[in-house]
Amino acid sequence: MGTTAIDHHKTPYGQELTNVTLDRIWQRLHASADVARRKEAAVYFNSQNKWKKRGLAVTPVKYGIAISGLKYGASVSIFHGDGTVLVTHGKHILGIDTKAAQMAAFMLGIPLAKIKLQPTSTGLIPNSDATGGSSTSESIARSVQYVLPCIRTPCFKNFSFEDLTRLDRAACQTLNTRLSSVEVDILTGEVNVLRTDIMYDCGKSFNPVIDIGQIEGAFVMALGLFFQESVEYDAAGRLLTSGTWEYKVPSHKDIPEVLNVTLLDKSDNPRGVMSSKAVGEPPFQLVNSVYFALKYALRHSRLERNVTEFFQLDMPATVDRRLLAAKVQPAELQL
Repeated sequence: MGTTAIDHHKTPYGQELTNVTLDRIWQRLHASADVARRKEAAVYFNSQNKWKKRGLAVTPVKYGIAISGLKYGASVSIFHGDGTVLVTHGKHILGIDTKAAQMAAFMLGIPLAKIKLQPTSTGLIPNSDATGGSSTSESIARSVQYVLPCIRTPCFKNFSFEDLTRLDRAACQTLNTRLSSVEVDILTGEVNVLRTDIMYDCGKSFNPVIDIGQIEGAFVMALGLFFQESVEYDAAGRLLTSGTWEYKVPSHKDIPEVLNVTLLDKSDNPRGVMSSKAVGEPPFQLVNSVYFALKYALRHSRLERNVTEFFQLDMPATVDRRLLAAKVQPAELQL
């Protein structure tokens, strides 16, 4: 698969890899996050502490985004009295509202203050699809763009029906890298995420504040999925994790002590809406750097105690699973 990607710029499924920025993201993250120094610091910390270990991991992600069709509608009304523009679309989410308004203001060349948003109504915008696939905000922005007469173009007039069924639906590949360092208490399994640095390529961001907020929120949500939110049943099929006493969702104390999110500058996506890339689902994968940093810390402790066999750390990597993976024997608990 690596040869296919490098030599032919295609995935194993034949999707073309375009506008690949992973090398630049990787280099920028290593420089901005001071990877070499932090790695040395983790090694030194581990040499000085037997029952607390630190791990550090840098991981890349390529997350493919596909837009399967025009599933979202929009309506733009311009009032002659004062030039106010009223935008209505098929969703009602604050971030999408903002991007839809920005698109209308940009295309019309007017201040954002002139744009008003009307609550979603199936009477105005029927048959809108569900939110998902990391393509909703871009698709609605595209709908606002298309509904304005000045940019309406027959995009597919030169394609036959057979050609349309074979068009590459891979809109783009969202690329990012991240570095996470963790500290794990070998005797209790408690993990503290010390710092995470994320370098994210979202093309030309519609709204960096919204996009960075989405990246941060998805990252913390995924921390719960990867490390806390285990669904347990008894032998009779009864749900045991029916409340927050047993089912642990992330809290403010689970957020990394330092969380840095940087959007890659000078990036472009010719196939995207206004050169943007998705920030819905791809950030969810960022937490695998925390997982691998945790495994590194556990492995260091095990090797230090001559526990050399392979170990598997299933997800969610809850406290009890982390403690079992550390494999501390009672005979080792001596002052």
